[in-house]
Amino acid sequence: MTKFRVSKAAANDLYEIGVYTEEYWGKEQRNNYLDDLESRFIELANDANSALAIPRNDIKWGCFSSNVIPVSIDNYPLSES
Repeated sequence: MTKFRVSKAAANDLYEIGVYTEEYWGKEQRNNYLDDLESRFIELANDANSALAIPRNDIKWGCFSSNVIPVSIDNYPLSES
């Protein structure tokens, strides 16, 4: 199994993303979203030379980040004003 690590702060952020997503879009969307993030983590761990991998040696040698593909959700207000 591919191994990767996220910081405690990142793990907390992922938890909060899950809570928020479930609150607004339900458990199924939460699971889909978190599964997609995990898949990206695994892809980066498996292939650091992937076009999706952005080296982040400024943080720590061997760290990578990746861009997230933005999505549009119909009928969802972008501001709460």
